[in-house]
Amino acid sequence: MALNDAAAIAHCSKHIELRVDHFVGWIGQINRWYTKIFRYRFELLACSVDPHPGTPLL
Repeated sequence: MALNDAAAIAHCSKHIELRVDHFVGWIGQINRWYTKIFRYRFELLACSVDPHPGTPLL
């Protein structure tokens, strides 16, 4: 019984690890997309707002 429980737990934890890896990878992908989008939008915003390029924006 104990061996079966251990095997079941190991099997489940393996699935959970795979799901977590998949989820983390998915979050990472979304994070990369958002980083690109926000960087692009921030550059557009900085260009449109700052009349003097080179001055630090707060």
